[in-house]
Amino acid sequence: MCYLKKSGTILKICPKIDKIKKVIQMKTYNKIFNAFNKLIQTKSFDDITVLEICQKANVSTSSFYRHYKDKYDVMNDNYKRILDQYINSKQNHNYEDVFINLFTMSKELHYLKNAFDYTGINSLGDFIYQYSYNTVIEMCKTKNIHFEDKDLLLLDVFCGGASIMYQHYILGKYDLSPKQAGHLLYQMFPENFKISW
Repeated sequence: MCYLKKSGTILKICPKIDKIKKVIQMKTYNKIFNAFNKLIQTKSFDDITVLEICQKANVSTSSFYRHYKDKYDVMNDNYKRILDQYINSKQNHNYEDVFINLFTMSKELHYLKNAFDYTGINSLGDFIYQYSYNTVIEMCKTKNIHFEDKDLLLLDVFCGGASIMYQHYILGKYDLSPKQAGHLLYQMFPENFKISW
């Protein structure tokens, strides 16, 4: 139960207010998220500004900064939502299915080319590397799978290379079908982590 202190008196606040605040917060997240996705379809990531996102979303910059740190945070949240959707999909039975579906999705979401224009710290590639690594580690912990430092090194190298491979695939460097690319990536995935699915 929430309480509000007003002029020396404590007032009880209905728990519905908390729910309403959360709904409003999610609506603002989604407005910003959708505005970013519209902009990234036609502009490179470097050319998008926080002010443009706010104008497109019809939110104030203070609202933006209450929800996100910067435009990189929006891009990463955007891709996290996509990754989570594919990882949690019932059509995936193992990591190979996830990889194939991500390569298939990349053919459908043309704006990813614009998102990959920016490289370096806070880039989409950097986020994919970190998020992939952390997701596999969490899945291992959930299933109580133990690993050694050499396994972590292999996973580190795999996630870094997979992120670069994915970026190159999206930018058209490889002439492979999503199934071929996903299968090849799965073959490179460290054996000790395949059982974590």
